Amino acid sequence: YESMVVSSPERVRKEIEDQQEQLEYDREQIVSMERRTRELQNRVSGLQVCEADVRMGITVMEECEREMDRSKVQMQLVRDRKQAISVAESELRRLENQQSYLKRQVQSSEDRVSRIQKQISDRELEVQATCEKLQNDRTVAERERTAVESRIAQNEKLVLQTSDKKAKLGAEFEAE
Repeated sequence: YESMVVSSPERVRKEIEDQQEQLEYDREQIVSMERRTRELQNRVSGLQVCEADVRMGITVMEECEREMDRSKVQMQLVRDRKQAISVAESELRRLENQQSYLKRQVQSSEDRVSRIQKQISDRELEVQATCEKLQNDRTVAERERTAVESRIAQNEKLVLQTSDKKAKLGAEFEAE
């Protein structure tokens, strides 16, 4: 019991008051720390949400970057295809011009062939007419020759007959 007896009640009271103040202070500190802990937890939760949003944003940005890369590749393909189309269109125009030129050449050649065929046809008609005239002239000449040969034969016959008569008459005259 002696140890429980206090030598100075004032001092004990003061100590109790100090301890109560300390306890009150500690309680306030605990409340303050709990409040601060909740605030920090809220901030951490907010930061975690922000971190998740940032990660999602990074993921979206990476996807956008990949899409941009694909878009660049597609744009290059489009440029290449446009250039190929331009080259093909240029070649097509060149071929169309060449085809048009060749068609004109063919038409010109066909016109020339047609004119030449007409000239040949006209010439053939002239040659045929000339041949027919020459054939007719030949036929007439052969008839005339035949007639002349016939007359010559008759004349020769007459000459022979006349010669024979002359010889006969000459022989008769001499015989007389």
